[in-house]
Amino acid sequence: MLRVGRRRAAYGGGVRETNMPAVVERAAVAWAGITVRVPHDWSPTVVSGDGTRGHLKVMSPDTRSLEVRWERPSRPVSPAAALQRYFTRLRKDVGDKLTIRERPKRLDALRPGGQEAIPYAWEAECRAVGCIWRCAECGRLVLAELTAERGADLSAAVDIIRGIRDHSEGGWTAWALYGLTIAVPERYRMERHTLLTGHQRFELRDRGTVLTADRWALAELALRDTTLREWFERRERAELSRFAYEVDEAEVRGHQALRFTGRVRIAHLPARAARGAAALALPALAFDARVWHCPESNRIYSLRGELPGRDGLLEQVAACIECH
Repeated sequence: MLRVGRRRAAYGGGVRETNMPAVVERAAVAWAGITVRVPHDWSPTVVSGDGTRGHLKVMSPDTRSLEVRWERPSRPVSPAAALQRYFTRLRKDVGDKLTIRERPKRLDALRPGGQEAIPYAWEAECRAVGCIWRCAECGRLVLAELTAERGADLSAAVDIIRGIRDHSEGGWTAWALYGLTIAVPERYRMERHTLLTGHQRFELRDRGTVLTADRWALAELALRDTTLREWFERRERAELSRFAYEVDEAEVRGHQALRFTGRVRIAHLPARAARGAAALALPALAFDARVWHCPESNRIYSLRGELPGRDGLLEQVAACIECH
């Protein structure tokens, strides 16, 4: 069953006609196989969960916000039954103020056929347009809802909800927040992430194997009076000290890049062996990294892998990073 938290205010409404031009430029926000495309100036404020259950929230600069909740129930749950439970929660919060409309005509064909999709709209002190569906391919039950204050334009809900991807594709999972966009084999799980002004980091793990992607802003300022190698080795000194490595030239997405290749230093071998044994996997003894400056976006990117061996995975993942 989808668990929807209590709200301080109710939302509601339908799609209002508007003469405003459609927003063309959109950015991806992706988490655990859920991918949404929203206007570029919207920002993710909540990301949690995994492939089984999770919650994603993206806020606009005005009063609109998109929330996507998903789960893979252990027992079959129909979208209709889950939606009624959601409405029951709303009624407890709002009471007689709440007006609900299921399957509004303007919201037909929001999702592909076979997903048992049910679009809806509701209104109280605020407004909402949403849809609930079950993906026959991945088994996820998904509820997506665009909310705003009364009188706000919710016409973007149709394109946003229609464009949501609800599972990994081709065996690869997309992860994207604040401009750092990466795709990795779906066996990898997010271990931790850093979202700071000017710096984003994803650390993804598959048993003993770790992939770390970084994105730093203001590259021209960072590289003033220094080289890319000097800057990166100085900034990541603590991490790099665990490896004996060589550096040569490479290319990533048309940019000149640095390639770091090496192995774990002898002092760290026992810990790596123990970690691999605990994960029932080969120890990650090889180190592979790519670092590059993207002038078009004025950012520095790096992708590092702590791997059992060099099998070409790092090149494949680096090719998926959108830097410009």
